[in-house]
Amino acid sequence: MRQLITDLYAANGFFVDNYKSWVLEDGYQRKHPKRYPTMDDACRYAFGKLKQLIIGSDTKSGRALEELNKVTSKLYKIAKQLSHPDAEPDGGLTEKALELRSSALRSYKEYIENLETGRELEDFIKYESKEVLKSVVERFENLKASGIFKSQTAPFDPANPIWRYDITALREDEKRLFVEFRLQELFSAALEKGPVCRETEGLLRDILIIDEAHLFFRDDQNNILNTIAKEGRKFGLGLVCSSQSPTHFSEDFFSNVATKIVLGVDQMYWDNLVRKMKIESKALQYVKPFHVIGVQMSNKGETRSRFTMVRVSNKQTATI
Repeated sequence: MRQLITDLYAANGFFVDNYKSWVLEDGYQRKHPKRYPTMDDACRYAFGKLKQLIIGSDTKSGRALEELNKVTSKLYKIAKQLSHPDAEPDGGLTEKALELRSSALRSYKEYIENLETGRELEDFIKYESKEVLKSVVERFENLKASGIFKSQTAPFDPANPIWRYDITALREDEKRLFVEFRLQELFSAALEKGPVCRETEGLLRDILIIDEAHLFFRDDQNNILNTIAKEGRKFGLGLVCSSQSPTHFSEDFFSNVATKIVLGVDQMYWDNLVRKMKIESKALQYVKPFHVIGVQMSNKGETRSRFTMVRVSNKQTATI
């Protein structure tokens, strides 16, 4: 898959070893515009490579090279037999070797005469397995069918400060894939902007709110939610995650989040809350859904913060 994506980008003018080609527009490209390849492009490109591998549809040199390898392999085996010290001269074997040598020369000549791109040998090495390439094509098609990687951007109003992604129609694995890719994209954009300047920008550029967060936390230090929790504030990213149980959150998230809010939690999770969030068991008795919540806010310079019980009235105002 990596080879296919690399070759697809190269076919569209983006080269791994030339960082100047990674942008869309410069003096040359204004006359010869290019675009980033889409999932549709990836499906077509991969399927084309599969057809080429199966039937050699668009290169004679590829077929000649494959035939050359087969003939050379046979020729090598015969040469080993003839060179064996205990082997007796065999006219039939020698004649067969000469015949295969002539066949190899013809194949090699055909390969040279039909070179088209100069990458035939490289492609033959990279895409030698039909089964592997076919499975990759199927995965690309499944990704395309999910609708996650459509080439059209979401129709959000740039002037609207709140963008909400409704992914309820996606399957669980598709939800996870979409959220991880989107968060990685937003985090990469924040890195490109650089660290926040408190004097001119303040502390926040964007706030990411993740509902049903248990679907997206994984026990992996490279999980994007853990990465943003640890590094996001430096680049102006705020992160809000909600879920039904404290067991759904990772250690990295708990140790880096500045504000924790406990709504209503079943008693079976109380021991976990006391251990992970350092909330007193007596305080949990006062938490009442829709009426009283527990809030802990960690302020800069403080080594320890206690949970405070906050009464939430029906008028959506809170008193401490």
